[in-house]
Amino acid sequence: MPSTMVSTYTSEVGVLGRKKTELQAKGVKIPEELFDELEKGWNAPAIRRGRFVFLLEDPVTGLFTTCLIINGKFSKDSPFHMVKAESSKYEVWKDDKKYTDVAMMPHPKYYDRTTIDGIPMSDVAVIGEPDHLRSVLNQRCGYQQIGKGCKFCAIESWWAGYMDKTPAQVAEVAEVAYKDGMAKHVTLSTGTKLSRGKGLEDIIEAAKLIHGKANLTMTLNFEPLNDYALL
Repeated sequence: MPSTMVSTYTSEVGVLGRKKTELQAKGVKIPEELFDELEKGWNAPAIRRGRFVFLLEDPVTGLFTTCLIINGKFSKDSPFHMVKAESSKYEVWKDDKKYTDVAMMPHPKYYDRTTIDGIPMSDVAVIGEPDHLRSVLNQRCGYQQIGKGCKFCAIESWWAGYMDKTPAQVAEVAEVAYKDGMAKHVTLSTGTKLSRGKGLEDIIEAAKLIHGKANLTMTLNFEPLNDYALL
């Protein structure tokens, strides 16, 4: 599995970045006949809901960058669609012309398991890029619930997984992903709760539980607080 990300800017990387931006902005339509093999054979647990990740390769350096696709209503007019090439690899075409090769990450074994309370592990935390586990603990946003949501935010549709994950569920999946050799780093995020900690409480609890189960570096994403005592 590719494990090296693009890190240095060159003219070739600039082209790659523009491709990534265009694909993420316009979406990539997936033919229904590819759903089963992408879902079962590759890292695409939410492909039927229009959410998936693939890799774009720099042809000069051989390095990879990730491309996260969240297809919304806008994508029905996208000129991009995925096809399976004769070599059994995948490509994205723009209208009737090949646009770019893409690489799919392998299907993690833990995607086929459930947590001890019966939630599919792929609905709790996913591999967002090589060696990188991601989870959004609270996938709801308090601001959206009161009609003050940010117009750019996709928190409630990011992966369309289990919306309200417990710290224990996230830690359980992180431990399995680590032991399976799929994760070296984990990013924990949350939609903003209408609470004193705005959701940070759950992230801290999850991080503490993960720390006791797996040797993973961590990134925590949350809205800045007015009360820093929680830190």
